Amino acid sequence: MNKFQRELEQDAVAYVEQAKRVAEYDAVLRDSQRDISKLISQTHRVMLQQEEVERTLTGIGAFQTELDSTLDGLENDVDALFGAAEHLSPVDADVERESAYTNAILVEQRLQMLTAQLQDTLGKMAEKQESMLSGDVGKVVQILNQHQNSLTELEVASRQMENDISHVGRILSQH
Repeated sequence: MNKFQRELEQDAVAYVEQAKRVAEYDAVLRDSQRDISKLISQTHRVMLQQEEVERTLTGIGAFQTELDSTLDGLENDVDALFGAAEHLSPVDADVERESAYTNAILVEQRLQMLTAQLQDTLGKMAEKQESMLSGDVGKVVQILNQHQNSLTELEVASRQMENDISHVGRILSQH
C-alpha cells in the first residue's frame, strides 16, 4: 500500500508540473493571439490609410493631367499669339509675350505648391506607417512602398518623355 501511495504522490507531482507547463504554454498562446490581433488591427488601419493615399494620388494625377492639358493649351495659345502678333509692332508682341510668361509662372507656382503638399502628405503617411509596423510585416510594407515609389518615378519620367517627344514632334512639324 505504501508503494502505491508513493507512486500516486509521484504521479500527482508530475501531473502538477505538467499542468504548470500547460498553463505557461496557454499564457504564451494567449499573448501571441493578442499580438496577432493587434497586428491585424494595425495592418487594417495601414491598408485604409494606403487606400486614402491612393485616392489622393489619383486626384493629384487627375489634377496633373488637367494641368498638363492646360499647359499644352497654353503652349498652343502662345504659339498662335506669336503667329498672330507678327504684324504687330515689337511693343505689342512684347506685352503679349510678357502676359504668356506671367501665366506660365503662375502655373509653375501652383505645380510647385501641389508637389510640396504631396511630399508633405507622403512624409506624414510614411512616418505613421513606420511607427505602426514592425517586424516582417513592416519590412514587406516598406518593400512594397519602395516599389510603389519607383513605379511613380518611372511614370513621371515616362510622362516627361512623352511631353518632350510631343514637343519635338510639334517643332519638327512646323519646320
